[in-house]
Amino acid sequence: MINNKPLAVRIRPQHLRDVVGQEHLTQKTGILNRFLEEKRLMSMIFFGPPGSGKTTAASILANELNLPLELFNAVTGNKKELDSIFANARLSGQLVMIVDEVHRLNKDKQDLLLPYVEDGSILMIGLTSANPYFAINPAIRSRCILCEFKAVNPESMKKAIKRALNHEESQLSIQLEPNSYQSI
Repeated sequence: MINNKPLAVRIRPQHLRDVVGQEHLTQKTGILNRFLEEKRLMSMIFFGPPGSGKTTAASILANELNLPLELFNAVTGNKKELDSIFANARLSGQLVMIVDEVHRLNKDKQDLLLPYVEDGSILMIGLTSANPYFAINPAIRSRCILCEFKAVNPESMKKAIKRALNHEESQLSIQLEPNSYQSI
């Protein structure tokens, strides 16, 4: 059967150990790995360049800790969506809320979110490519652990490409010459 999902979705890492280029966060002593080992989580802001694994790492944390997950886009999301997430947080007791483009969350929405972050019923993982010290409201930022994601270096990118080519879901039959990786 043909899988119509985009390749990036089909081969996206499912475990923290498979996220490349962020070893300072994912290795045994890295903060994200420690959260998994301790089976706990805190509100965090992941910041770094596009394509560095922020969204993937956030989803993995929620999934591996078996916590309810809600996604919210700060650019397109509205108050009604937030109210629904808040209701789910009250029902479940605690959930992970991934806020994409968190730096674009307006003051009113930040004010609505803050009490839930403060009382721990929402474990917010904000994702941004902006500098959180300038772009995120200090009241939210002060209640979060900041995790910097770095640009994926060439060696890590090579590892990711090899993984993609060999992944059972990729359905690719491509062989690359050793020198080809630098061109990709």
